[in-house]
Amino acid sequence: MKKKKIIIKVLITLVFFTASIYYIHEKDLQVDTRLSITVKTPRKDIFRLYTGDKKPLKARVKKYFKQVDFHLPKQRRASVSRLMLGQKPGLVAIKNVKIKTSFNEQKWSGSDIKKVFKFDGKLAADKIYVKEGCFYIKSPGGEFVLPLTDEVRRTIDRMSRENFFLYFTALLLSLLLFYFIHFFHPGNLRIFLSPKIAANMALLFLVIISFPMLDGLFHISGEIHLHPLQEKKSRTKKPAFRFDDLFRFFQGYKYYYNDNFQLRSLFIPANNFIKVRCFGISPLPSILLGKEGWIYLHKQNDRIDQIEYFRSLELFTPAELEHWRVSLEQRRDWLAKRGIRYLFVIAPNKSTIYPEFLPDSIRPVRDRSRLDQLAAYLKKHSDFSILDLRPALFAAKKERRLYRKTGSHWNSYGAFLAYREILKALSAFFPDARPMDASRLNIRVVDQSGGDLAIMLALQKNIYKDRVIEAKFKKTRARRGKHVALKDKHLWVQQSVSECPTGKLPTTLMVHDSFTNRLKPFLSEHFSRIIYLRDWGLNFFPQLIKTEKPALVIDQMAERFLLEKVLTKPKAAHRER
Repeated sequence: MKKKKIIIKVLITLVFFTASIYYIHEKDLQVDTRLSITVKTPRKDIFRLYTGDKKPLKARVKKYFKQVDFHLPKQRRASVSRLMLGQKPGLVAIKNVKIKTSFNEQKWSGSDIKKVFKFDGKLAADKIYVKEGCFYIKSPGGEFVLPLTDEVRRTIDRMSRENFFLYFTALLLSLLLFYFIHFFHPGNLRIFLSPKIAANMALLFLVIISFPMLDGLFHISGEIHLHPLQEKKSRTKKPAFRFDDLFRFFQGYKYYYNDNFQLRSLFIPANNFIKVRCFGISPLPSILLGKEGWIYLHKQNDRIDQIEYFRSLELFTPAELEHWRVSLEQRRDWLAKRGIRYLFVIAPNKSTIYPEFLPDSIRPVRDRSRLDQLAAYLKKHSDFSILDLRPALFAAKKERRLYRKTGSHWNSYGAFLAYREILKALSAFFPDARPMDASRLNIRVVDQSGGDLAIMLALQKNIYKDRVIEAKFKKTRARRGKHVALKDKHLWVQQSVSECPTGKLPTTLMVHDSFTNRLKPFLSEHFSRIIYLRDWGLNFFPQLIKTEKPALVIDQMAERFLLEKVLTKPKAAHRER
């Protein structure tokens, strides 16, 4: 009788193992495959790996040797075709090129790298050479693309189908199934009390807790990295070992190990998935889960709490309102003396435009917000008025969604409506400031992974996928312009410059936060030259204004920053009063 039971259990296990193997073949499962390049470029740039007609894979490169990885999706591996060496000209140095899986690696280095790329007759011999084991190529910039050879493409396809790891996993699961059904009967649980079984279980426990260390040494699970929005910082580098400073070494190694613990990139999304899907709670204090798949930014830092702002728990004091009035008027007056117009724009919070998807427990305690206060105070005590976008967005939200369900910003259609309001406000200064009609747009709805808030939860590819409204001009004329010179103290400010030969509006400076990123494609079509400075502090730039001589300065700020930001006054205004 016992033999029959064992035979049945073995048959069940074999059926499970056979079904697993069939599933691997039927679904054409493939192991994680990466194309890795150890490269150095003259300046920061972005490499792109083209795979068929899909969007290219991107990797950031820097001015020192760095290994960049392109994780190849299953359905696009065989179509890997060409690599774009950034957009900036200069000498690109490549130490090696690797195709890597969990258990295998193919590497080209030195002169063998010539076998990776196809070179046509356009590149002179002096632009491609090998020196000290490193491959050098002089990139002309622009969109310089090197096709991959057929040998490399075949290698990628072959290595991605080496399914030893998947077969091993199927075997392991089958053995675990047999172990489970063999000892499932409650009466058999007493076997765990025997010394031999206890020793085996202890050994199994040691293997499990040692797996993270083994994974760090042999990369069994592959290299999986969290998105920069989840990390919020760069990884700690491995400290150098020194006998004369062991305490600092061990302390530094602790931080290094915590940052580079390989399985953390698996455990963090798993933990967040369980909390969101099973318990309906947010794993991060900065994220609030709303209704119908909407998520909201909660705490940006200790001072900026967008939900507290929505509830109007803390309003402006009279002194703060007066400071805002004086600061805005001083900026306007300082610019007016130089014949420069000034516009101040506030981008509404997502919770302001879509309060209906907040949890029922979130309710305002007062009937006005800080933005209501500021607008009313300026109307009563000043001839300066800010551009309030709320009425236009409230009126349009019934037609189309204006903000991303899974992001903290407006979508491109919401940005288009904001752009129209900005142009209407500028028409008081410039008669040619006429916004374009929606008929000039290509509007479509596309399925994408989740926005910045979903990325912070590491759930952008499963729970919080999003349907996004994209709005783009059918034809654009604006082009990238030359960057402006900033003082050292402003080097952290991100800048971009756009020039449009058909733009009827004069040179403009726009200081902004992340909401303007989607405004840029629309605004840039109207200005002969517009300088964008992404500056979270919304500082004033008198030296740059004197150098560039813009006819208009636009300040754009997100509504939530009214909780923290105190607008700085131009120092030059103090001297001239």
